[in-house]
Order: sequence, then C-alpha cells, then structure tokens
Amino acid sequence: SPLKPQLFGSKHGKAGRRSAAASAIVQEAQLTMASPEVIFGRSRDRLPGKGDLVAIDCEFVALSPEIVTFQPNGRRVVKEPMRLGLGRVSVLDGRSRGSHHNQEGKHFIDDYIISPEPIVDFLTRFSGLRVGDLDPSVSPHHLVPLKIVYLKLRHLVDVGCIFVGHGLTN
Repeated sequence: SPLKPQLFGSKHGKAGRRSAAASAIVQEAQLTMASPEVIFGRSRDRLPGKGDLVAIDCEFVALSPEIVTFQPNGRRVVKEPMRLGLGRVSVLDGRSRGSHHNQEGKHFIDDYIISPEPIVDFLTRFSGLRVGDLDPSVSPHHLVPLKIVYLKLRHLVDVGCIFVGHGLTN
C-alpha cells in the first residue's frame, strides 16, 4: 500500500489517539441542513440556550374561507372553520443585558413563510400582512419554507428555551 501506517500512527500508538480525537472534532464540526449554524446563519454559542427566555409572535393567513349558515332565528352557525396557515414568525431574544450576549429584545428570527397553497385572506387587520408579502416574485421580505421555520423553533425547544407570548396554545 502506498500509505505507510507508521506515518499516520498505529491504532494503539500515541499518534493514533490524536487521530481519533481529531476525527471526533471533525465529525462534530460537520454541518447538516438541520444544523443551527445552517438554519440560523450564526454559531450555536450566539443562540439562546437552556433556560433562556424567548418571546414568540406568529401571524396567520387564511387558506380557506369560513363556511357559515344562518338559522331562521338569525343564529350564525359555522359549518366549516377557516383553515389557517403560518405567514410570519418573529422571535426575540430575552437574555438579559447583564449577560455577555447583550441580545435582550433583539429579534433573531423574523421569517416570512412561503405559502404552499393560495391565500384567500391575509387577515391584515390582525396580521399586518398584505398581498405580495408572501409572494416570492414580488415580496420585499426574505421568504423561507415552513420546514426551515419548524427546524429553527424545534432547535429552540430541544435546547430548553422558555417561550413567552400570548396565545401560545395557537
């Protein structure tokens, strides 16, 4: 073989142990599409971690209209509720100014989501979203697929961030 084992160390020699340690570092540094460094575009140590507060706000759009009927007495009956889709997610860093991160109140997620289906109502009076905001051909915002937003939020849940916000059950 053109590779001589003595040049790289044997399995049991000192150089072999360094190789194993070096391999572990290289493997740990390998990035995948789900790595925080890839999905957030910043290093892990700059992201909130276990026990850190993050404030979340979500805006929704209607993907189907609400179907209602009215009874003879005028009572409104919802036959089929409006189907909602996620339109925007904003997450603020709640780490205090006393920490070395000094990120309190700064958003680190402000994603507009590409809708996989036509939007029937932007619910602008609630969401602030307007026609064109979620259209890749005309939007002034950076649009991302829903899966990327899920990966970001999942990372924050998995590392133990504490979410605060209103209507978290939604």
